[in-house]
Amino acid sequence: MLRAIQAQGDKTILIVEHNMGVVMSMSDTITVMHQGIVLAEGAPAQIAANPDVQRAYLGESYRHVHHA
Repeated sequence: MLRAIQAQGDKTILIVEHNMGVVMSMSDTITVMHQGIVLAEGAPAQIAANPDVQRAYLGESYRHVHHA
């Protein structure tokens, strides 16, 4: 359903999600919050490459698998 809405191109969708695979595959822009503070904001590639986000949410293995 979200992909159908996204395909229309004229809507903004706000998703609060902890499954980073879903977030990375569906988002144009991601805002990562940690303990109520914005940790990072940007495109999925920028978020995946951000060392603070990797430590807080993605884990060390994500960086090695996706950016090795």
